[in-house]
Amino acid sequence: MTKSKYLIFDTTKDTPYENGLQIHIESTFQIMVASGFPDDEITAQAAFELGKKSWEKMYAETKAKGIASAISSLLKAPSKKDAERICKAIEITHEDFSNFIILSETLSLKHSLSKSEIIPADLVGKKLPTLVHLKTNGEIHAEGDTELSEGQLKHLMENRKNMHVHIFDQPDGHWHCFYFTFSDLKGNHWHSQHLHYLSDLWTFPRDQLLANFTQARYKQIGEHIKYSMPQEEARELVVPILQSEDHE
Repeated sequence: MTKSKYLIFDTTKDTPYENGLQIHIESTFQIMVASGFPDDEITAQAAFELGKKSWEKMYAETKAKGIASAISSLLKAPSKKDAERICKAIEITHEDFSNFIILSETLSLKHSLSKSEIIPADLVGKKLPTLVHLKTNGEIHAEGDTELSEGQLKHLMENRKNMHVHIFDQPDGHWHCFYFTFSDLKGNHWHSQHLHYLSDLWTFPRDQLLANFTQARYKQIGEHIKYSMPQEEARELVVPILQSEDHE
């Protein structure tokens, strides 16, 4: 069976992760699905065993690399002005950010990930697939029952708004937030691939973060940070569909 390389985002409900093992196991399960394993071969136990084994190896390698200095300096910024200056000067790679998530617990940070999605208004109410694979050559493949045509699937992928919000809470009440859409990762606006950052230095209420980012027209807060992800990964996405009924 031919294997493909996928960039996977988990589709479970908003989840506080005590460590990166849970999200890694969920991603392993999705990779198994996307790779074409028959349904009767996909079990929670199989995903757990494969995910745990690869996680242990990945964690050891990541710990040896440590947290990127660009991220460390941002976390230590003493003022909003300093944080804005650092954001404008640094570049974070996909590996840097992934490693930070994995190692955040070593800094006593509690990581949580929340997601929201707005689909095009003309597709609301239609039966959507559970997984969509948009290949670099323009081909599109859907998993799960759907009534959408190939053209509608491409319309869904090109016009959906999918927001990922990563929050890192410190024991003393301070927090850091990185957020992005798929469009941000592809560099479809601003002047390159990027993500957004803010912290409690912006004096934005922590308890209003998620309420803001789940709105179709959310308030953009914080600073852009240049983000570097291999183009083949940014373009070739296996994208889970969140069954949202909200639309603009």
